[in-house]
Amino acid sequence: MKSSFRYHDGPQNGSVTLFLFITPDNQPRATVRPPSGDDLAFSEAAADSEAPLPLAKAFALAVRIANRNDVEIVVNGDPALWDADWGLLVNGRPERQHGPGQTVDHA
Repeated sequence: MKSSFRYHDGPQNGSVTLFLFITPDNQPRATVRPPSGDDLAFSEAAADSEAPLPLAKAFALAVRIANRNDVEIVVNGDPALWDADWGLLVNGRPERQHGPGQTVDHA
């Protein structure tokens, strides 16, 4: 089963942010912004996250940082660059349950 990832217009506190973009020379790239905090696990990977990386490498780095810190990954930037093989990209905040079997999307 594939995971779902939330798309937001900007970074979200307490989450790893995967920012997708096209460089001026037309290359798809991404940066990874780790969650803030002094107790950040995997800080050596976080140091590498400031540089633009190929999309798959950036996604793998985001997954490692998120797993080590037990936080979610939030995606922003150009959603057209999202690879569907990574999972489902959904808009906005996670859905909340509102009664038996009912959900409401807060996008």
